[in-house]
Amino acid sequence: MIILRFFTNQFCQHKLIIIIIIIIIIIIIIIIIIIIIIIIIIIIIIIIIIIIIIIIIIIIIIIIIIIIIIIIIILKFVSFSASCWYNFNDFY
Repeated sequence: MIILRFFTNQFCQHKLIIIIIIIIIIIIIIIIIIIIIIIIIIIIIIIIIIIIIIIIIIIIIIIIIIIIIIIIIILKFVSFSASCWYNFNDFY
């Protein structure tokens, strides 16, 4: 009975409308905050992935440079020893 009177009373209807509007506004604000948080998390994840990719590329480049340096050193040593061997054969 009290509930019925609450809905039929003009003043109470206005209060109910105001309460509903406030609830809707609060829900919209919460949804917006959740969307912003999700967007921020996605941006952070993308940045972390980009940083990881850059680190991997740098490591690969460093490994390639080290391999090239090792190959050059080995080739120089081989060519040096070959030239030494060649000169040694000339000597005899």
